[in-house]
Amino acid sequence: MRRTHVVTLGSRSVKVGFAGLGAMGTGIVRRLLAAGHDVAGWNRSREKAEALASERLHVAGSPADLALECEVVFSMLTNAAAVESVVREALPSLGPGKAWLDCSTIAPDESRAIAAVVNPQMALSVSADQMVLFATAA
Repeated sequence: MRRTHVVTLGSRSVKVGFAGLGAMGTGIVRRLLAAGHDVAGWNRSREKAEALASERLHVAGSPADLALECEVVFSMLTNAAAVESVVREALPSLGPGKAWLDCSTIAPDESRAIAAVVNPQMALSVSADQMVLFATAA
């Protein structure tokens, strides 16, 4: 029997979101779902997200919807322009106590430029190599 793992913050489960369901994103999401995590996903091509619905993925209608319903959101997108577009759309829905982690393969200077779009009064943005983290205050 396979054991499932649940991400928790304190004593509650965390819903995980994933934006970008290409080859890498789909592989990661399938592993999260197989491990028993509650996962929502969004992709510009909706059919890629819908293909995972039979595996228990909740299909989000937009990046904003994904940020609204999930506590932690990962993105793995094609390029810096795609990351910036998705972040700009999702950021207003990224409420207190939530985090967005971008895992797209983009240049560090592109990550820093995208981090600069975050309102410093609303969120802390940290750039590190190939990842940008937007974590809002609790």
